[in-house]
Amino acid sequence: MLIVLIPIVLLIVVPMIFWYSVKAINQYIFDHVEYTCRFVVNKAHEGDTIYLIEEVHNNCFLPAKRLMTSIHASRWLEFATTQPNLVGLTRVVTSEFSLKAYERIKRTWHLRCAKRGVYEIQNNTLTLASVFQLSVQSAAIPVNTKLTVFPEIVDMRYMIFSGNDFFGDTVIRRWILDDPFITAGAREYFPGDPMNRIHWSATAKHNNIMVRKNDYTAKLDLFVILNIQSVDNEYEDVINKDLIEYGIKVAATVFDLALKNGAKIQFACNAGTQGESTKTVLTPSGSSSQHVQHLLNVLSGMVLKNIRYFEEFFRNVTVDKKDAEIILLTCYINREMSDIIRDLIRARNNVKILLLDRYAKAIAMPEGADLYYV
Repeated sequence: MLIVLIPIVLLIVVPMIFWYSVKAINQYIFDHVEYTCRFVVNKAHEGDTIYLIEEVHNNCFLPAKRLMTSIHASRWLEFATTQPNLVGLTRVVTSEFSLKAYERIKRTWHLRCAKRGVYEIQNNTLTLASVFQLSVQSAAIPVNTKLTVFPEIVDMRYMIFSGNDFFGDTVIRRWILDDPFITAGAREYFPGDPMNRIHWSATAKHNNIMVRKNDYTAKLDLFVILNIQSVDNEYEDVINKDLIEYGIKVAATVFDLALKNGAKIQFACNAGTQGESTKTVLTPSGSSSQHVQHLLNVLSGMVLKNIRYFEEFFRNVTVDKKDAEIILLTCYINREMSDIIRDLIRARNNVKILLLDRYAKAIAMPEGADLYYV
């Protein structure tokens, strides 16, 4: 009887000992694998191609033949030469390594930044399979690498149409910021304007007292305001996201232009940002490259959600504005906004309105405001 039981016991015990041995060895190798993953740069612009580096190091005397890594990145970071594996807003990129004893392998991925945003890779998955896959070890490895993608800088010089220059079916292309050596034009006289700024030819033409406008470079004080609502009476989430995304690019372009011309610039928006999604944006005014970098960071993290109705927000952020160049980026103009613009002009501000929706109509536009269609 004992002779019969011995083979049976061996058939059970030996495979179990072998399986536990393989599992222990696989766990030992897995514990000695070091893994890192990082972006080569921490800032980029929309459309740029950057690099992501994966590095694995087998820090033991046994080989790691089937080591697999899974990168969990945003779908807006497009990996070259890989088949897309999208899960919602996450892109999962899997690759395999085969490492000898004490071997280190570095792999470089080419990524295209398809959309502005703040992207973090927090954890990647590391999986090690033993021979015949008798044992599989897997764990989430902290990575914590971050990339800020700034909005694309667009060439608007040939894309802006002045709504003040309509003559029949003709539309004249104009740039939103005036040439520093050219008079900016004329506007209606308001009490308090100096007499030496009266524009006599414009006064005769309009049969009303007109004064010369302050040009852009004389004041070097820009205030850019972005209306996050794509339509009037929009509740929370933006409906037409493409229009607002383009408005964000236009704002980034104005910031870039202000930096090149040494202009002071301030920014406001009735939306929040990642990390402060319940607080509207109102930055201080500044002209340094660090200040513009901060403004671009704000645009990168902008959340497309209205957290305060624009008319109320617009009035509050401009209540004390005087002698400023105000650039309003919006998809529509209603009567309440027109009234606020009229008050701003009376306070000797130059107001330029960039309509992001080419089909929108400006309602009751006040005299003296410049209207552009982007």
